[in-house]
Amino acid sequence: MNGELGTTPLLEMAGGAELRIRGEKVYLRPLNHADAHDRYHAWLNDDEINRYSERRGRSYSHADIRAYLDDANASPVLLQQGVFMREDDNHVGNISLRVTNVGARVAEVATLIGEKDYWGRGVIVDAGKALIHFAFQNLKLRKITLGNYAINRASTFKSRQLGAKPEGQFRDAALIDGKYVDVLEFGLFAEEFYETFAELADQPATG
Repeated sequence: MNGELGTTPLLEMAGGAELRIRGEKVYLRPLNHADAHDRYHAWLNDDEINRYSERRGRSYSHADIRAYLDDANASPVLLQQGVFMREDDNHVGNISLRVTNVGARVAEVATLIGEKDYWGRGVIVDAGKALIHFAFQNLKLRKITLGNYAINRASTFKSRQLGAKPEGQFRDAALIDGKYVDVLEFGLFAEEFYETFAELADQPATG
């Protein structure tokens, strides 16, 4: 790992444009302008996909996507990765890691699976597991956080499957479909993650 956390672009620290993070079903890689395809554009403008996202209610152009990817790839605190199926290289979603506290080496993980045919097939957990393993092993982060609206039970289930522990509940902290809902926060330390996924402890995250 080269560079200093919070100063050097996180993608550069992580390995640059050739980075490949390995999961069981998926692999993760950086995105570029060629990945701003029509399906990606459709994901960001689909009300169902974005119901539980801060993106909801907004519209995005292809130019918006390209600008976002440029900013993400140059950011010292954001690592944006595409989620690709190992079986056929199909781009099915995205996952990001954002450093929220440089000194404490804490980052949050957020996921978007845009291809609805892949919902409920373990893809989101596999992608999360792969990125978190990389974050602990390669970026030497101390803690990962995950958050979701309480009504999004699938996201709560994902966080628990990844070994994360409940850390807080913010009452009526968000407005969804005209109703106030609670926001849940989960946290995960390396030792907790490798208790859940002991088989990963000695395995490389990339390749």
